[in-house]
Amino acid sequence: MSRSSRYAPATLTGRGQWMHHAACAGRWKVMDDETHAGVAYAKRICGGCPVRLACLEDALRTGDVKYGVRGGLGWRTRQRLAAARRKAAA
Repeated sequence: MSRSSRYAPATLTGRGQWMHHAACAGRWKVMDDETHAGVAYAKRICGGCPVRLACLEDALRTGDVKYGVRGGLGWRTRQRLAAARRKAAA
């Protein structure tokens, strides 16, 4: 199931210059495609991204762990990682 991306260019203000260097820049909606093929394609895009780690950190920092692929990880993996970080911080 696809949904409109929250990463349209108008929402980039204040998120950091790294987003302008992302391999997915201009293809935000692709990163939110929840189909098996869509997730696989998004992960391939992330594979060669020069700002993949900054993207993942931003997703975890902002709580973006519900949809799509960020920083090369699907939403379920990001949820587990965020939970592990919260537990380690407690």
